[in-house]
Order: sequence, then C-alpha cells, then structure tokens
Amino acid sequence: MMHQRRKQLLNILCDQNNYISSNQLAKQLNVSNKTIRNDLDLVEHFLAQYDLTLERKTGYGILLNCSEKQRYQLKILLESYNQDPDLTPKIRQDAIALTLLTEIDYTMDALSDLFYISKSSVYSDIKSIEKLFLFYNITLHRYEDKTFYLTGKERSLRNAIFDLLAKERTLHLLFKIIKKEKGACTGDLLHPGFDMTDDEIADLIEQLPDFSVMFDSINNYAHFIIRILVTMSRQNFDPTVEISETFKLALQKKPYLDIARQIIAILEKIQKRRYHEHECFYLQVYLLAYLNTKEDNDYQVEQFVDKLIVTWTELLPHAFVADGQLIQNLLNHLKPTAIRLAHDIIIQNPLPDIENNIKIHFGL
Repeated sequence: MMHQRRKQLLNILCDQNNYISSNQLAKQLNVSNKTIRNDLDLVEHFLAQYDLTLERKTGYGILLNCSEKQRYQLKILLESYNQDPDLTPKIRQDAIALTLLTEIDYTMDALSDLFYISKSSVYSDIKSIEKLFLFYNITLHRYEDKTFYLTGKERSLRNAIFDLLAKERTLHLLFKIIKKEKGACTGDLLHPGFDMTDDEIADLIEQLPDFSVMFDSINNYAHFIIRILVTMSRQNFDPTVEISETFKLALQKKPYLDIARQIIAILEKIQKRRYHEHECFYLQVYLLAYLNTKEDNDYQVEQFVDKLIVTWTELLPHAFVADGQLIQNLLNHLKPTAIRLAHDIIIQNPLPDIENNIKIHFGL
C-alpha cells in the first residue's frame, strides 16, 4: 500500500529534469519540510528495489537519478501502484466511506483507480455505504451519477469518521505508537482511505501537551487522539461545529479549555490554516467526557475505601484508620480494578485451560 502523497512526490520527481528544493516540494504538497524529509527517506527505500537513487545536493535540492527508459517505467509502475487490491470488501467499503468523509467530491473513476476495483464494484460498494450513512443521518449525493459528495450535520459526519477509525485494528496500531514500541511506525496509512500515516501520527503525538497521564486508560487516550485526527481530517471542508452561545458560556467555566486551545494551535501550525474557534470547545467537550470518567472513578473508590476501613475498625480490634500504607495500597489496587470492571475488561488466568487442553506439559 503506497501513501497517496508519496506517490505524488515520486511523480513530481519523475517529471523533473533538474534539481528541485525540499521547500518547493513542501509547497506543492502542502506539508512541512520535515514531512518531506521523512517522505524522501521512505521513497529512497522504495526506489532502491528498482536500482534507482535520489541525489541530494546542498544548495541545489533533490534529483532522481534515472535514464529516460527508467523514468518511463517508473511512471507506469506508479500508475498501477494503488491501494492494496486484497482489501476485504468490508474494509474496502469502510475505506471508501472514509475517503468520501474526508476528501472533497470524489468521482467514480477516481474511486475505481484508488482502490483498484471496477466501476461496477464501486457502485456496489456505494450502495452498501449508503445504508451506513443513513444510520448517521448523512445523505450521499451523486452529481451526474459520477461525482459523490455528502451532506449532514458536522457532528454526524465526525461521529461516522470516529466510528470507522475506532476499531480493534486501528486502536492496536495507536497503542503501539503511544507506547513508542520499536517498529510501531512503518510509513503505512493508519487505515485505508484515511490519508494519515502512522509516522505522521507519531510526530503529532510528540508535539501534543504531555497530558496522557490524566487519562484513566490508554484506550481512552487513544480514543481522544482519534477525535483529534477526525478534527484534522474535516478541515478541507471549512467546517463549523454548531455550539450555542449558552453552551459556550458554560464550557468557558469548565476545565481543560486551555489544553484544547494548545492542541488547536498545534494543529493550525501543522496544517497551516486557521481553525474556527468552536473547534477548541469541540475538543474540550471530549476532554471533559474522558477525564471526568477518571475523576468520578477515583472519587467512588476513595469513598468505598473510607467505608471499608471504618467497617474493619468496628469489626476488628485494630486501628486500620491510622494505617496510611494499608489505605494507599487499597487505593492503588482498587482504582485500576474499578476501571477494568467499568469497561468490562476481563483478566483471566489461562493456566487451567492450558493444562486441560494440552496433555503434554511441563507441570504447570
């Protein structure tokens, strides 16, 4: 699977007979110089498979070293180098839905080329996707039966993107990126049809304020990261999230607005565009939702431990109420346990199953 932007980058280099600077490439592709440098590193690995190289010359720029014949062969290769043709129908339909939700006006031909499928398959997928959009009160329109575009409330459009992204496969990748696991980033798309790569997302997370410890679980933090990605993906449409003045005034008295503003400032810098002021409140709402879960959980556990200590002191002739270490140990154990139970996270010991199912074992 090749990232669409890197395909564009290679096409630009293919069309150049002279050096082109990284600044010029960044302007043409509307990304930062850092992103171009990262893309060039990945493109070099791709070119090496075909015995092609990039020449980088200080003060001049970048030049693709190839003969005219190699240039022609590379262009043909790029034309055929579409997204993974082995996508399952369901993943492909999700990918087409994401493309329509995050890109402006896609044609039947463009979708056919992008996903390496026939126009009849595109039409069939569109019919299935329409049912999905109806669930969110989103309408799929056809212009002259060739160009597709969507209408619906901005919040509904964003919720659809979130639900398509917040699935096991994507969350698993995000967990690895958040934990900074070795080999977490491979330059692939986070999800087919969503034009952001794992390395771009890792770079974004690095730039965000360090507030991950405020979340009660990595799952909630990953969900909030997806909310940020959703916000970024809709900016091509110059969206306005509808927030009433009354609700806005109420939110201004709530916490986390400063964090939301910091995040929006970072996104504006990355995407080189101004965001509507309502985007700050949009992210603040989700910070309140995710972070208040932790505060409520902690408060309930602390209340429970207080009652537990009082009961033990009444039942047994010991001053448990004065044992600070015991109280802290109970809190340390029960807070994550309460979160696990609230989210239906089951922890099981697999050893009995192993012993029952595997007759030849080593005295487990």
